[in-house]
Amino acid sequence: MKHRTLAIIAALFLAVCVPRGLVQTPTKGLQQHVLSLAPVKMGHKWGYINIEGKMVIATQFDFARDFYEGLAAVEVGDKWGYIDRSGKMVIAPQNGFGYRFSDGRARAWVLAEKKWGFIDKTGKMVIAPQFAQAFEFVDGLAYVSDKSWKWAFIDPAGTAVTPFQFADEDRYASRFSEGVAAVGIGPVLDDRWGYIDRTGKFMIAARFNRALPFSENLARVVVGKQWGYVDHTGKMVIAMPSNYDYESLGYFHDGRALVDLDVHDGKTLKQVRGYIDTNGKMVIAPQFENVSDRDGDDADFSWDCYYVGNFSEGLAAVTLGDKWGYVDKDGRMVIATLFDDARDFAAGLAAVKLDKKWGFIDKSGKVIIAPQFDMQQCGFIN
Repeated sequence: MKHRTLAIIAALFLAVCVPRGLVQTPTKGLQQHVLSLAPVKMGHKWGYINIEGKMVIATQFDFARDFYEGLAAVEVGDKWGYIDRSGKMVIAPQNGFGYRFSDGRARAWVLAEKKWGFIDKTGKMVIAPQFAQAFEFVDGLAYVSDKSWKWAFIDPAGTAVTPFQFADEDRYASRFSEGVAAVGIGPVLDDRWGYIDRTGKFMIAARFNRALPFSENLARVVVGKQWGYVDHTGKMVIAMPSNYDYESLGYFHDGRALVDLDVHDGKTLKQVRGYIDTNGKMVIAPQFENVSDRDGDDADFSWDCYYVGNFSEGLAAVTLGDKWGYVDKDGRMVIATLFDDARDFAAGLAAVKLDKKWGFIDKSGKVIIAPQFDMQQCGFIN
């Protein structure tokens, strides 16, 4: 195993032989992202590197999350605060903090009230703690519930813009995208899903068993046993074949959506992943591993990066056996399956894991930041 690992490293580094801790010169296309920072873990502490691999905020935190709107949540002891890109603590660590900023707000749990509210970028509570649950703002609205666990959307001032009437609490489904949001309504065990506008009016009737947000003008839905995608009129424009059991259908990114299939060969059940185009045609044959159960038991794992495998910047991370690589939109394996784990591309780089350490590659597969980190979050997404 030792010789195999050394061979892989040699193949990755080619003749460059980057020493651990040093980096290659970033490619020209990365220069526009010079302000991007990525949280990384070395030993037991977290800090932040820039796109050249330089540690610009020293490893000092017990946990660190990605930057959103110029601030990143960091854990100090058992409390969470927020730093800016210089590493300055701009919101002092407190209990109940630690969630991302969006639209100038971050949700916060207030233990004394046992309620959720929202803070601004000074740490001031600008929406009073009053919600049984709350999720972050997306496109100017946040999904929150009252004490009876009915859900509504609020604006950044805390004003409810829809009635508290929705039944589901799926933060991934119930968020606004392309002007509408998927919501469940009805008895808990018999929800029906449809799409509302920003006033709460149903633009697509609640007639689906399940629904997800729109992406590239298509949204995944389930009606009975029929899986597919609807357009903004509610018309089923892609009806998936009924001879498969679907584990999941993904969002469209770069004109491609991942499809995880439960395929029966008469003896065993195998889950495989392929990709369809916006006409529903399977353009990359199902052949890759389903990776939906990845790393969830790792205390350092970022749930923001759970759904790896969508196309990003023209490439998608896929697995064959127990190794990761990257395919292009035509299904060509353009970066060989050499890695133990991988993230999506952002800012021209993707985080990859090799021999228990994380580093970063570019879209040619060239190592830009040598594997040296014990963990990272989502890469250079900011």
